[in-house]
Amino acid sequence: MSTDHGSHVVSPSLVGRPEQSSADISNVDLPADCALAAPQMSATQPDQRTTIKQQLASGGRHGHLQVFPSASKIDTSPSEISVVKPDAAATGGVVDTNTDEHRISIAMHANSIAMLQGLLHKRVYWYGDFYSDLWFWTKQRHVVLGIFLCHQLHPYSRRERFAVWLCCGCASFALGLLLLKSTGEKRGLAPLLSILNGCILAVLHISLKILATCPCVQEGSGAHYDSCQWYCEECGCIVMACIWCHVLILLGVCIMVAMLVGVPMSRAFQLWAQSQLVAFAVGLIMCFATFCLKWYGLRGALAHVFPGQGGPEGARPKSAFPFGPAMPSDPQFFPGGDRCGCGLRTLPTPGPIKEREME
Repeated sequence: MSTDHGSHVVSPSLVGRPEQSSADISNVDLPADCALAAPQMSATQPDQRTTIKQQLASGGRHGHLQVFPSASKIDTSPSEISVVKPDAAATGGVVDTNTDEHRISIAMHANSIAMLQGLLHKRVYWYGDFYSDLWFWTKQRHVVLGIFLCHQLHPYSRRERFAVWLCCGCASFALGLLLLKSTGEKRGLAPLLSILNGCILAVLHISLKILATCPCVQEGSGAHYDSCQWYCEECGCIVMACIWCHVLILLGVCIMVAMLVGVPMSRAFQLWAQSQLVAFAVGLIMCFATFCLKWYGLRGALAHVFPGQGGPEGARPKSAFPFGPAMPSDPQFFPGGDRCGCGLRTLPTPGPIKEREME
């Protein structure tokens, strides 16, 4: 039987330790245009690929109970896996698909890690077009738009975003009641107290977001283990529930005090709604400003400190681009998981594995 000279051998480090879901294959020599050429990658089981598709079909992640697909146990035998292109003529038309299925599993796991780490580490270069990437960035970063339009596989799910927004909204309304008199007018120190309340709400929002996402233990991160991720996310849920209880207690106390003082609730709701509209507009401006900063970067002496990611020659930090700008290459992940996408991806992507194998 003839052996094709274009095949290559994947070392045992490709599959990693059984208890760890990602392994370092930075020393594996893979083709540059191959979807498997990456610093960290591990194999997934076929049923895990089905789980990813089910998440995409059902609208994405729904909180902490759905841990991102990973390989919790990998069979490390045989010690060496050879990937050889099938020769239908030599095998009589029968081709073993085990190796091909293994490669597809690895490629899908690489796509999931590239998608997840890009979303976590504020990647802005996705479509390759300024306006398409700006819209995608805004959907992931804006407090209100993200509740409806964030990516289906974003670790900060829509339910978590809504819970965080509602918690901060209740705290904002409670603190706003303390600024009003019985006549509906603001107190003398209202401007100073408003700034203080804004700082408190900003810290609260950031804290809740970190508790909801647990970025250090997500798939592809340095501290990721399946069990560790589950415990961290459950602890985050418990802490968020405690914060929710304190906010509800604060809201109840503030409402009781306001009713005793005689603060008109209609006026309080009007001011709260106005503050939410202002926050929505400020959020859009902040999204545009931060996107331009990350797209173009800084100039002059500070260019090496904060380089821009935009354009074909832009910076590609390893945290946001673990496998390069072409990944994720599977359209099920991107742009397939992008809600309300309005652009076509112009980045060069590797061809399908099966097509490259049969060439």
